[in-house]
This record gives sequence, C-alpha cells and structure tokens, in this order.
Amino acid sequence: MRCTVFGCRPPRNRAARWPEAEQEEQLAQTLDPHQDCLFDGLYYRGDYERALPRARNMVDVHPEDGIPHWYLSNVYFSLGRYQEGIKELPGALRGYGYQEMANALEKIYATQGYRAALRLWAKDLAAVQGNPASPPMVARIYLLLGDKEETFKWLEKGFVQRDGFLLGLKHGAEWQSLRGDPRYEDLVRRIGLPQ
Repeated sequence: MRCTVFGCRPPRNRAARWPEAEQEEQLAQTLDPHQDCLFDGLYYRGDYERALPRARNMVDVHPEDGIPHWYLSNVYFSLGRYQEGIKELPGALRGYGYQEMANALEKIYATQGYRAALRLWAKDLAAVQGNPASPPMVARIYLLLGDKEETFKWLEKGFVQRDGFLLGLKHGAEWQSLRGDPRYEDLVRRIGLPQ
C-alpha cells in the first residue's frame, strides 16, 4: 500500500478532468489488479457509494494498517454516516501507533457520542500537526461539525504552510459545501487554482 500523511493523498487529477482520470485509473487497475487504483478517483470525484466497498475491502485485506481504516472513515463521513466513521478512526490511530488517542476516542464516543468524538479528534489532530496531520485534515473535521469559522481558520493555516492537500480544495467533493462562500473563493484564488 502507498503511505503518506494518515494515508491521505492530494488528488492526482487537480484540474478535474474526471473522465480522462477515470480511464487512466481503469487502465492502471487492469495492469495491476492487486493494487486498488480506483479508490482515490472515486473518492475525490464524490462517488462515495462506489468507493465504500473498495475501502471496506482494503480494511479486510490490511486490518492492522491505519491507512485503510482512515480511508473507510472518510468515506463514511462523506456519506453522512458519522457514527460508522468514528468507529473506524481507532483502527487508523492504532495503525499509526497512537494507542492512547484511539482509546480516548473510543471512550468519549461511547459516553458522549460522535459529535464529542469529532471534537476530540480535531483537538488531537491539531496537537500532532506535521506528525503526521496537516491543517486541511483538521479543517475537514470542523467542516463535518458545521463550524465554518474553524474550518476556514485551519484552511488558512494550510495556506500559510503551503500544504499540498489544499490542491484538492477546488475540485474535491468533500469541500463542496464551502463553494459560494467568499472566503472559499478568495482562498482558491490565492492558492492559484484554475477557475
């Protein structure tokens, strides 16, 4: 499996040429059937229903690896299935060696629910910036919580740090709810993403 920051990668097709990207992904999958070459594209295009079984399969094949759990949690979050997303996060944390964070997340979820667990997750990711988290990852959690002020605060931090994950801001389906907000449009312009 490919490994980067908590398994997340900036989208490969930053210009949103989705039909061409999907053809290339299909070709790659044909050439290397043992590697999942379709998940990233499905996820970044917002085709979460088709991405879900692929993410589940990755967890089944690599249950001790944090990356598949991270992928699966993000798909669940994108589908609005927050409780299932929270349940996958401890597997991701343990796979990366964060046993205490995983235990705390499970405990707060069991006693206070998924919103409290998401707030703890944001706090924990903020505490490990650069090792291995990044500002857009924290921004995404605040977006899930409906807190646009914190979302933009963390996106700005990512901009200041020149975080590569912001390259997915313009076309990534996970950021769709920000479109139309003047702060979003300004950030996209400052990053220099194609209009």
